[in-house]
Amino acid sequence: PSLMSPFPLLTFTLLCLLSTLITASPPLVSVLETFPVRYPTRTDRVCSKTEAVSIMNANLDFYFSTFQRDLSRDSTEVLVLPEDGLYGDEFSPTKNITWDLFVNFQIVLPQYGDEGKVNLCPTSATFNEVHPTLSKIACEAKKQGIWIVVNLADFQDNHRYNTVLVVDPEGYFQAKYHKRNLFPDDLALFSPGEARIQTFNVEDQHIGLMICFDIFFSEPARQLIQQERVDSIVFSTYWVNTGTVPYISAVNMQQAFSRAYKVPLFASNMNVGFVDSGSGIYDAGRLVAYTFNTKRGEKITKVLRSDGKVYTTTNGGNVMDGNDVLSIFPRSQKHRDSSSSPEILTLEPFVASPGFSRHFEYKNDNLDNLHCELNVTVSQSSTGSNEVFAFVAYTGNFFEPLPVQLCGMIRCASMHECFTDKFELSSHTSFETFDLVVDFDGERNISTPAFPIISTDDAQLLDVDVFETDCLNNMHLNKPGTILLNAFLFKSFA
Repeated sequence: PSLMSPFPLLTFTLLCLLSTLITASPPLVSVLETFPVRYPTRTDRVCSKTEAVSIMNANLDFYFSTFQRDLSRDSTEVLVLPEDGLYGDEFSPTKNITWDLFVNFQIVLPQYGDEGKVNLCPTSATFNEVHPTLSKIACEAKKQGIWIVVNLADFQDNHRYNTVLVVDPEGYFQAKYHKRNLFPDDLALFSPGEARIQTFNVEDQHIGLMICFDIFFSEPARQLIQQERVDSIVFSTYWVNTGTVPYISAVNMQQAFSRAYKVPLFASNMNVGFVDSGSGIYDAGRLVAYTFNTKRGEKITKVLRSDGKVYTTTNGGNVMDGNDVLSIFPRSQKHRDSSSSPEILTLEPFVASPGFSRHFEYKNDNLDNLHCELNVTVSQSSTGSNEVFAFVAYTGNFFEPLPVQLCGMIRCASMHECFTDKFELSSHTSFETFDLVVDFDGERNISTPAFPIISTDDAQLLDVDVFETDCLNNMHLNKPGTILLNAFLFKSFA
């Protein structure tokens, strides 16, 4: 691609709760660290300002002490923290936490100064007293000589916004972005951000900002990439891996976005456990470094480095007793209602025995204007002889505000359990051929790419050379004998 990669000009560190600390530099170094994070105690009373500041600052202490201990200051220029990284996910309406109980965790960001920036690390004791958490972030940035991107709750004009704040190496407030596309749960606590993009510049690199659910939508992505022509995007997220049917993990979507838009992406996720694991660095889809854990109850993380080696660390917990099927009620189904557009689902399950070969096709212009064809052949040497897959074509909603179409192949728990909340994440079936062509509904005038979701055994990622795709309407397997779990294209119409 003509896009210039930011490597080796910039080095990013992604600090993520309980799992991953990644830094990319030439040559690439991947460092893994586990550390505790302090959550607020679940309560029906308003947490005091002192308690709230104590919790947020304690979490910052964990981040910063880990950064200081394990990484060279000279090797990192931008430190990215995950969404909700200051206070965890206790403030979800599903946990009966309301606006009032969250009030002392919100931060009133000061207005920009005459020159467009404000010093958040002044010597003034009054400022430090009024803005203790901001001061702590900014002074650490100044001390380490790095940029810090941190997610927090900004309160402005009687509205609370899910926000990422950018602080420069001098401790100055350089940019903030209010999350535009809120997940349905978030609406009880936050207002949607204004329709304007935010960027910042590090040396000669122009960097865009996005938060979690934004990644599914056409904006702000198109504005950042097509209008602002950013060199890369920083992505702060708290991704729930069991949120969509079929299964789209955090790293699936991160890699797919980076590949579809041909843009480097630096994604920092919570990584408390298998449900919300997944952070990474991608260069137009190429795997620079990523971490993803699918083992329930086990603190285990795999980090793939650019040299192709996989490093594993374990920190207690129990394995899933040999059962690789995850069964958690998807948040996507919880948010569907009868008023949403009708769902049209076609499934053709098959047992992927060695040598199995078939042509699948779906077309129904009267219903959804989706047309797709799939040709697959299972390798004769495949060891997953009893594993079940399905050809799938779907028109419907992932979440209430998110209409989609998708087509391709998914792994099934059984012949009768496909496209359900039972996610089968293991596969030993190797495929000799896989060719997919999809014509999405052209009457929906959304000029966005299609996202290629591709994974192998244990829901791990495959690098871009394994599959060829134009991120519009086709996918082709370049390496015969590749083990596949899921491989499909999906397009969002929001």
